[in-house]
Amino acid sequence: MAYLVDAPTGVSVIPVAGSTGARGERGDPGEKGDKGEKGDPSLVPGPPGAGAQTSRLASANVPQWTAVVPDGPGYCAPADPSNPNHKGIVLGVTAQGGAQGTLIQIQSSGDLDGPETTWSGEQTLYVGAGGAVVPTAPTSGWLQAVGASSSSSHMVVSLGIAETITPPASGAQIPASGAAQRATAAKIAAGTDDSAWISALGLSSVLAPQLTRSNLASKLALPLPFVTMAGYAAVGDLGAGAVYARSATQGLLGIQAQGAWYNLSLPGRIANPAWFGAKGDGATDDTAAWQAAVDTGFPVVASTPPASYLINSTVLLRIGSIVRSDGPSAITKIVVTTTSDLPTFRGAGNSQAHNALISGIEINHSGDAIVIDFGYNLACEVRNCTIRASKSTSTKPIIYYRGSFTKIISNRVDNFRTTNSYVVHCDRRQDDKTKNSSNEFANQELNIESLINDNYFAGTGSGILIGASEDCPRPEGVSVSRNGSILQGVGIKVEAILWLKHTDNTWDQARPYAMWIQPIPFTNGAGQKVGGVTGINSSGNWLSTPADMINGSGLYHDNAGTGALGQSYFADSTFKDHFAYCGYGAVLRFGCTEIDFAGSIFYCPPSALLRQIEGLHERRMAGSS
Repeated sequence: MAYLVDAPTGVSVIPVAGSTGARGERGDPGEKGDKGEKGDPSLVPGPPGAGAQTSRLASANVPQWTAVVPDGPGYCAPADPSNPNHKGIVLGVTAQGGAQGTLIQIQSSGDLDGPETTWSGEQTLYVGAGGAVVPTAPTSGWLQAVGASSSSSHMVVSLGIAETITPPASGAQIPASGAAQRATAAKIAAGTDDSAWISALGLSSVLAPQLTRSNLASKLALPLPFVTMAGYAAVGDLGAGAVYARSATQGLLGIQAQGAWYNLSLPGRIANPAWFGAKGDGATDDTAAWQAAVDTGFPVVASTPPASYLINSTVLLRIGSIVRSDGPSAITKIVVTTTSDLPTFRGAGNSQAHNALISGIEINHSGDAIVIDFGYNLACEVRNCTIRASKSTSTKPIIYYRGSFTKIISNRVDNFRTTNSYVVHCDRRQDDKTKNSSNEFANQELNIESLINDNYFAGTGSGILIGASEDCPRPEGVSVSRNGSILQGVGIKVEAILWLKHTDNTWDQARPYAMWIQPIPFTNGAGQKVGGVTGINSSGNWLSTPADMINGSGLYHDNAGTGALGQSYFADSTFKDHFAYCGYGAVLRFGCTEIDFAGSIFYCPPSALLRQIEGLHERRMAGSS
């Protein structure tokens, strides 16, 4: 608003609306205010809150630092270890206590401060006489820890489990016939004699009345080699669910908290054959002890120092069985020797040993048998093992499997058997002959997606055999990679396959072929059914025979099993490999088609790069050298 000023006398001052004036300059800053008062230094954050608390009326006088039990609705009383009715019902601890009829504050967990006591730091505290919280455990009645002290006026409440205290036998009299050696007057006067022992007869007559006799075998009603103890485990039991091996004798047996029996519930949950009676001396047959260890379901692990076990019967593997060594060093190495004509390890039956694993052990087998026989079981594995088979006349394979997802990885195998013995036999067979409405096998026992990788083979025998021992679908999806060998037999033989990845292997100095393709025919009723080798993708391999072996071949196609109808075949396969020092780089016979060698390298006589016998439908050499 604008106003008229200095107006003549008698003239009214009338407010008149005018325009807004220009903005004035900013004024000087005002004076600084007074400083506030400093806060009270005593006002600091409080201590952490206490643990779980409750309150009840005292039905009797309750001293300071007392454990209490319920005594009717809303009431409590001091706990009494001599009263069996108080066992297991302790509510907690009161630090301040209170007179009869007053409200008592009770804490069942957490930090608790109170009056000074005679405690020292880091002591376990128990319910004592009259409910007093004391560092000394009672010797009769029941026992319960209620926490631990951190000072003379502070404890952390943590209620343990109440246990009944069993008093020891007292007043036992040793009969005259019970002394192992006669007591002399001097010994009687001295009161002790460390050289004197109580005989078994004396112990039996004295302790028998104090013991509860129980035959666990009869209680179980089954001849089991081990038992599992359920329920609460006290200190020294090494955990609830502890497993114990049964004693070899049928006499009196005691199971103590200290683990007087064979306690198998050790850290890592393992089973040691020694706990079941294995001697590990290389001379005693330890098969039964090994089987008992495997049957616990725990991993069977070597003892320390290392042991050499004789297994002359077969150890049957179950679902998920693990036999392993803790490492390759001599400290923990398991050495297993078999001299009989039986497998060392075998699956318990078809589909009864899925996921079995043998790892890091050494096996020496001098008999005429498969060493590890997985049979038809899925996802079995042999890894990081050293295996030596030395029966010079044996034609059996060393590792045999026909189940899917098997892994043979990073093993060293010495095959000193005949050239008809293969380190690994990947097979296909149908044991369950049940047919469905389409006249096909109702329960196909497939062999797919297996791995044979990173192994090393040496000796007089042969390397790998992939085939099918009867009329059924072929193996498929097999990977054979990064294996090395110097064998006097064949490197790899393929009789039946739907798809094979064959990469970066070294089949060196093989005889007479580094890679042998021999498709096998099958019979189906009166007619023939083709076995067939198809889908080989081979690259980066070294295929060689001895330089002086004129008829040696890097790859040899053999249709000898074709039969009159010529129905076995080798087809749809590619090779990008090195063929070295071979009499013939590759030999192909009638019955093969779409075989591609483009990209292969032949270190062979120029006239022997490729030998074609009995005609060839299709083969490509472009790009090879």
